[in-house]
Amino acid sequence: MSKYVITEGVESTWHYHWSMEDNFTQALCGVWTMSTSMRPEQWGFTGHLHERYCLKCAEIKAGVT
Repeated sequence: MSKYVITEGVESTWHYHWSMEDNFTQALCGVWTMSTSMRPEQWGFTGHLHERYCLKCAEIKAGVT
């Protein structure tokens, strides 16, 4: 079974999504992504880079949609 990983959108910097580990090039919301070294527990952290997080991915992962 594949697990969820944080990925970064290819369209902009520091915009994070959830993807499946065995398909990290596409987020749960459908956008194209690339790998990142962020750990799942870092989801939501905002620092000086003004990181952003995909609400749609978070809802899909949580089973809301």
